[in-house]
Amino acid sequence: MAQDRENFTNRAPYPILHLLREAELTRVIDQYPDTDSIPQRNIDLLNNMPADEFEQRFCPFIHTKKPGN
Repeated sequence: MAQDRENFTNRAPYPILHLLREAELTRVIDQYPDTDSIPQRNIDLLNNMPADEFEQRFCPFIHTKKPGN
């Protein structure tokens, strides 16, 4: 479902363009102990977040009005 919490770990609330420098990204990845675990850690964080905290942080992006409404 589009509003499942785990979907909030891999999308931005607004359109965004990421400009990444390969050398900088490589340096950071090399320094982080386990980059493969990041997506699951983020999913677990949101799935275990209390409902009121999740709503406070993400409801402004869930309940947006469409133009003309």
